[in-house]
Amino acid sequence: MVCRVILLALLTVCIASAVDVSGHSGSRCLCRTVKEGLPVRRITKVEIIPRSRSCDNIEIIATLKNGIQVCLNPEAPRVQKALGRLMERNSSKPNPTI
Repeated sequence: MVCRVILLALLTVCIASAVDVSGHSGSRCLCRTVKEGLPVRRITKVEIIPRSRSCDNIEIIATLKNGIQVCLNPEAPRVQKALGRLMERNSSKPNPTI
């Protein structure tokens, strides 16, 4: 009987740690700190990660020419302006034809 109680207690602890019992989501975001902006000329790639069950934030991850990845604040005016410039730059490139 004691063995069953201990087993049940261990199982409860395992389930509680696997499923966030507190109801708090958003703790598994990729970006811990964000920058307010970067020069567009330093950015080679941008990933926009939407909100999800694991993270409450919209995350923008920019890969720089030197390979470093930097998180950007999606609400910062400089970041929004830079994203607009990047979109213009990419839309003005001709598509390759096959």
